[in-house]
Amino acid sequence: MISPILKNKDLQLCYSNSSDIIFYKTHGLHKGIIKEIKRYLFMVLGYLSYASSLGVFLIPNSIVGGGVSGVASLIYLVIGLPAGIFIVLINAPILVFGFRLMGCKFIL
Repeated sequence: MISPILKNKDLQLCYSNSSDIIFYKTHGLHKGIIKEIKRYLFMVLGYLSYASSLGVFLIPNSIVGGGVSGVASLIYLVIGLPAGIFIVLINAPILVFGFRLMGCKFIL
């Protein structure tokens, strides 16, 4: 059973009888920070899996996907220049245009 020792609006210090561990329960602000960290972590994991699928499966087998990465893959297959550079070069103007039109939240 968990019994609260100290109660605060944003932080609660608790003691667990079963394992004799004192731990903190966070509420409010800390919960939002943890949620944002998880969100960005999953974005990074998604980007890594997408980049590995491009480098391991699509480009070596001459398969062209859609969108910006598809155009970059096509340029790589035709000219031989690295696809990663072209993904950045094609996305840069799109990001600048989106930033000017919609603000900083578009980029993040």
